[in-house]
Amino acid sequence: MAKHKFDGNWRYAEMDFKHFPPAKPNKPGLLGKMELNIPNDATGDLDVGSKHDMAPLTGKATADAITMNEKDVGGGTETDYEGHLVTPEVPGHLVIVGSFTRKNKLLPSALAEDRESAAELGQDEGIWIITKP
Repeated sequence: MAKHKFDGNWRYAEMDFKHFPPAKPNKPGLLGKMELNIPNDATGDLDVGSKHDMAPLTGKATADAITMNEKDVGGGTETDYEGHLVTPEVPGHLVIVGSFTRKNKLLPSALAEDRESAAELGQDEGIWIITKP
């Protein structure tokens, strides 16, 4: 059984669209590591040991896309990722770009003064990128 081409260690970054000027990618919290354990190319299922930093990941990879779910170790947030392989210019390198939706499960909407603030505090969306090697 052959491993999936997405199997292995990746560098992770998020794009900052909430600040002007945008934060540089090396700002704390924007960079991280993803370890994808996909031992079976035929199924593409993320196996035990897949994680984003320390948070476990579940999901499925196809030949050119991946969907993942991350549950924070503390149970406070849950993040859904959807990404697509882009063709890199350098052979042997892989780049996946996609969108994420992060939900804060512990933040009661009562803390916000209005519905718009509650929605903004309770969910975050953005663009993520992983690169390998």
